[in-house]
Amino acid sequence: MCCDNREELLDQLNPTFLFTCKGTRIKDEERYHSHDFIEMAFILSGHGKYKIADRLYDVSEGDIIILNPGQKHQALCTDPSNPATEFFVGLCDVRFGDFPENYLPLHLKDLTKVTGYVRGGCTAIGMKKQFPTVIQEDAKELEYMHVSGGKLGMQIRLAPLDLQKVAKAEFADVIRP
Repeated sequence: MCCDNREELLDQLNPTFLFTCKGTRIKDEERYHSHDFIEMAFILSGHGKYKIADRLYDVSEGDIIILNPGQKHQALCTDPSNPATEFFVGLCDVRFGDFPENYLPLHLKDLTKVTGYVRGGCTAIGMKKQFPTVIQEDAKELEYMHVSGGKLGMQIRLAPLDLQKVAKAEFADVIRP
């Protein structure tokens, strides 16, 4: 990695967290699409498939999908009786050494050592360092949503406007076709 000191690395990265959300995929994602930000999908339970760069990948509990900007992808539901429940994180303004901007070369085994966060325990609520956080504007229409409680296996159910308030977040359209 580019730095030996975690705090120094976090200060250099200063990522913008665009969104975090959790959902259960009971049907195929409508579009084969990409983003101009990094998207990470953590498969919490169930199974499905991801079409990435015109190739199909089986996914199941414990898998992590890291999609760098411009990476075409589509999540697919293969068994509605055991659908994938996924936790998503969108972020940008990331730079690792000589890698391109908004490119995430981090291996899972290095996650805690480099960031101080535990896999499955990341949340926009109570960050160690307050990063800018953006919630997909469509979430305002939801009665409630589930977000990570900051501890592996802990989820919090709250209204999107409450999440905006406690995470000091803003709403914006971050999805592009």
